[in-house]
Amino acid sequence: MALKPTRRTIQARIREFERIGQPAFIKKYSSGFGARAHYLLLNEQTYDLKAIWASAHTPSIWAAGFNTVDAVKGATEIGFTCVTRAVARAFLEGNRRRSETVYFARHKGLVEEAKRTYGFVCMGCHFDFEKFYGPIGKGCIECHHLHPMRANEVRNSTVADVAIVCSNCHTMIHQRDPHLAIHELRDLVTSFGKRSEATKSVSTNFP
Repeated sequence: MALKPTRRTIQARIREFERIGQPAFIKKYSSGFGARAHYLLLNEQTYDLKAIWASAHTPSIWAAGFNTVDAVKGATEIGFTCVTRAVARAFLEGNRRRSETVYFARHKGLVEEAKRTYGFVCMGCHFDFEKFYGPIGKGCIECHHLHPMRANEVRNSTVADVAIVCSNCHTMIHQRDPHLAIHELRDLVTSFGKRSEATKSVSTNFP
């Protein structure tokens, strides 16, 4: 009979999860099916709860062999935090946005270079703050990392790694996990016909 997980064995499996990646980990311990409803939250990162719980047994067991409720109860009893899919998604997106905000606050030069390179028109919906609001909107635009940032990540970025977007598009980009690519955002704008009348004449020839 397999021994139940301990904090030590769970932490060891989390290290394996990070080393080999989520797809390989759940294929190894959970038939390739990721978590549908519950995640383990640790150090501002989320992990597929059933796969982690199954792998942390000694020896490991198959994730299909127990109920998710058992994993939630067991992990909680030894001090881990378990969250639902909705909470995990909201946490990750909020965490990424905070990471971006902190990063750009520390690297103002990159933001200025991006504005010089791309201008001040949103790459998603082509909204132009100055054209719509007048002088008060001059220079108003946000910078977005094309590749998600993790908490406390150290990264060297160039203008090729970022996009210039309005605040609305920036929010929509982060509504999905993984977040929307710029071309997907443009497709949404086109499909739903929401491009502003004030910006329809703006060139769409963005990088």
